[in-house]
Amino acid sequence: MQKPRIMRIWLGGLVAIGVGLLVLLVGLGLMLGLSGTWRGPSNSVTFTPRYDAFFWATAAMMVTGGTTLIGGAITQCVAWIGALMNTFRAQDKTWFVALLALGLLGFQFPAMIAYLVAGPDVRDLPPTWAPTSAPPLPPPPPMIHPQSV
Repeated sequence: MQKPRIMRIWLGGLVAIGVGLLVLLVGLGLMLGLSGTWRGPSNSVTFTPRYDAFFWATAAMMVTGGTTLIGGAITQCVAWIGALMNTFRAQDKTWFVALLALGLLGFQFPAMIAYLVAGPDVRDLPPTWAPTSAPPLPPPPPMIHPQSV
């Protein structure tokens, strides 16, 4: 996968995460603000929802936002794997090791920003793990003919 495609996928995942979070929070705010009643003293408040069409619409908004958020996170993981595959083909494995270690330690976001800004774009190089030609086979052993007795 080439670096421009990795960048588009990663930024698309970032946009999906932002939109999903926004839709989820708007749905939650509408549900808590307009789809029920708050009762009780100030230190022990309870929320009693009205199970009407508006309540279920806000619940659907929250489910849609959460699903979009999860899809964006998965898309960002796909872009991270593409970046790993791209940097693995390079002769110098520094970027590969850095992306792998930081991603596994939970710092995928800053690692991907650093890769997209300053990382290498390895194009049209054969993978470093590609096998070379096999050594020639040894000559076959001489044939032994049975002697007649």
